Amino acid sequence: MKRKVDNSYGIIPFYIPSKKIVEKSKGCYLYDSEVKQYTDFESGVLCANLGHSNDRIVKAMEAGIRQSIHHGYKFRNHPSEFLSQELVRITGLEKGSSVFLSSGSEAVNLAISMARNITRREKILKIHNSYLSAYGYMLL
Repeated sequence: MKRKVDNSYGIIPFYIPSKKIVEKSKGCYLYDSEVKQYTDFESGVLCANLGHSNDRIVKAMEAGIRQSIHHGYKFRNHPSEFLSQELVRITGLEKGSSVFLSSGSEAVNLAISMARNITRREKILKIHNSYLSAYGYMLL
């Protein structure tokens, strides 16, 4: 169902947005309202690794959502503990540990914090006018 967009309510953009509106996506393709196909070279959040609307992933996500959408950070849960064990097994890091975050931005900020803590250095190298993370600019 298409809705008329009222542009008087703005979305604060990270970048200058296209005038095109994506209606659907599948695999590595995006489709606009005129059904024109675009190859997604940007592949943001999740899609870079999984593809858009991956049927196998959608099924797994639906099953997970039916069980529990979010466990919080205080409680343990079987899926996270199983995944952590599998990551240790697959990587061979016998004393390995895992941390599961909600976004790439959180992962970038954790990596910067860890690097600063380990190296005791405050400065990081960042490519000018590039995306560091949703709130990474606060770290510089």
